[in-house]
Amino acid sequence: MNKKNIKLLLLAASIVVFIFACITSVITINYYNRQMQCLYNNAIYKNGAKFASTDGCNSCVCNNGTVACTLKACLNQQNSKIPMKGLEVYCYKQNDTLVYSLLPGTNRLKTYDEVTGESESLSSTVNYYTNKSSEEIKDLLINQYSYSESDALSVIGACSPTEILR
Repeated sequence: MNKKNIKLLLLAASIVVFIFACITSVITINYYNRQMQCLYNNAIYKNGAKFASTDGCNSCVCNNGTVACTLKACLNQQNSKIPMKGLEVYCYKQNDTLVYSLLPGTNRLKTYDEVTGESESLSSTVNYYTNKSSEEIKDLLINQYSYSESDALSVIGACSPTEILR
């Protein structure tokens, strides 16, 4: 065998080894992804498994070792709603009157215009919850989110001033 043939043979062998390594890696990664498990409430779930949340009404799924659950409001044992998580109450002055906005919490920062209802891009649903009196916000918290009156008053008293958004 001459040097040229040896080089070609080594090149071909290298390519075969490389392809074999890639295929082995893909198979191994897929195998371990199927083996990923989640620990939730002292129970182990396989990757892709769906199960009930500890609150009894939301559902969860095991996704590559991470548990993801829905966050809808639920009925507790007394058949009343659990207050919705993630509500944000903002307060600000408008024409020398203190007004409030009740908005769902999100992972992004809100702008001053969104919270005060001055943004033209707000949906009619969101507009319904902006520029309200404390009594209107209290009624929304009690009637739509099943807060007790004392909890509603506490949330209103601890409102976030919109100045922090400027």
